[in-house]
Amino acid sequence: ADSDDRYSEDRTVTLDHFFWYRQHPGEPPEFLVYISGNNFTRLAESLKSDTKFSAKLSADKHVDLQISSAAVTDSAVYYCPLGYGCGCGAGLP
Repeated sequence: ADSDDRYSEDRTVTLDHFFWYRQHPGEPPEFLVYISGNNFTRLAESLKSDTKFSAKLSADKHVDLQISSAAVTDSAVYYCPLGYGCGCGAGLP
């Protein structure tokens, strides 16, 4: 990527791997979910028994994180980071 590239909310990009993280104040970011371009989804181990989080990839490559019955404890900054790389030999968090 060019160092002059700027990314903002709602910018269209073509990627096949998406991640959602959340960060509570004073804590490191926490992995929530991975979703691939063919809609394969993997939740964090800590969320596998929690049905309140889900992610969906639309046909036009919008990735939505859905939180059902959100509670005060779900208050955090949520990130869907953008990055480049092949991920060759890399495992999922």
